[in-house]
Amino acid sequence: MKRKNNSKFYFKKVSALTKDEKQQMMHLMIATYPAFKKYYLKNQFYSTVKPQMEHLIKNGRILIGVGKLLWRKVNVGKTSIKFFAFGVLIIKKYQGLGLGTKIIKKDIKEAKKRGADILYGSTENPIAEKIVKKLGFKKLDVAVFYKDTETGITKREQGRSWVFEFKNGIIKRIENLQRFYIGTGPL
Repeated sequence: MKRKNNSKFYFKKVSALTKDEKQQMMHLMIATYPAFKKYYLKNQFYSTVKPQMEHLIKNGRILIGVGKLLWRKVNVGKTSIKFFAFGVLIIKKYQGLGLGTKIIKKDIKEAKKRGADILYGSTENPIAEKIVKKLGFKKLDVAVFYKDTETGITKREQGRSWVFEFKNGIIKRIENLQRFYIGTGPL
């Protein structure tokens, strides 16, 4: 039997999220990743780095998926680029319906509209890797590092890093580095 999908998408500034939306986001994150509870207790948000925008997918009033989009300047050699990053989480019951793909497509469009040089995401999920590859992302062949927001220690990204390039040649410039530093994280 095919699952029914009556979901609606919302794209909001983080500052415009309601208290109920924030609570539902936190419950969704903790149910999937129990370790995220410590982030919420510390900074009243589900992540270490607050994004500028959030995707919300609702079935009625119930949140069934989220996606974050954030941006900053990062250095590639001696020049800075407009670095955009995304994250997606769909609850298990609604996976396989194309909701995550739809969020990533929306992120590509939004990042392009805002003048991004690249759109970055990391994952250890083989299904997510198939999706980003199909959408035109390239896997980075250079180690990615970030400064941990809690410890201040520079750490290596554990997931595989994928980049959608808006300006030709940036991936090549990144891969010519010994390591790519993306700022605070984990994203």
